[in-house]
Amino acid sequence: QVLRASDKGTKDVPTLSAGGFANSAVQDDFCTGTSCTINRIYDQSPQGNHLDTAPAGGAHHQDDSGVDANAEKIVVGGHEVYAARFVPGNGYRNDKTSGVAVADEPETMYMVTSGQYYNNKCCFDYGNA
Repeated sequence: QVLRASDKGTKDVPTLSAGGFANSAVQDDFCTGTSCTINRIYDQSPQGNHLDTAPAGGAHHQDDSGVDANAEKIVVGGHEVYAARFVPGNGYRNDKTSGVAVADEPETMYMVTSGQYYNNKCCFDYGNA
């Protein structure tokens, strides 16, 4: 879901087909002439463990912000999609998840990243925060 800066409107960006690639044209149209941030990252599993921009908590005492929704357009499998390009201050969290691994239970996850944008900082904290 993207959040438009000009009027604080939100728009869910659908996939081109069930379980497929995001329809970046919908995002392009919605964000034309203004800036947008990614407000929510949807969990594609039946669990619905969506990630919203993170409130203050833990070691970070300020609310996080969403990533710039148009910062990095990439091509995956012949489809133009937007990557989530994180900079300091961006973050997402869900403290009320269901159906996720706990303690030492095994878990599987994946992330598609760019090898052209990185830094010497830390971290993506997957799993239980």
